[in-house]
Amino acid sequence: MAEVRIVRSPAAEDDLIDIWCGIAPDNPVAADRFLDSIAVKIKQLATFPDSGPLRPDIAPDARALTVRNYLVLYRHTGTHIEIVRVVHGARDLTALL
Repeated sequence: MAEVRIVRSPAAEDDLIDIWCGIAPDNPVAADRFLDSIAVKIKQLATFPDSGPLRPDIAPDARALTVRNYLVLYRHTGTHIEIVRVVHGARDLTALL
């Protein structure tokens, strides 16, 4: 199976920075490890783009991967994967997309 190109939205990039900044003051090594674990999950989407379940409760074409208490929200367009947001699962998700 051919790999699909992955694109991160500016909001997703900001989310990752915010996550790191929230963890790093107490434990920068843990912050790095957590972002690494998110990056591994995202990279797996290049080979398995439909691995995250559909989340029609968020948006008709939304999919989500879980990394601890966070959700990687993405869309598979057929030509690429767009990482839309990376957010804590307790947030109001419908307002994010």
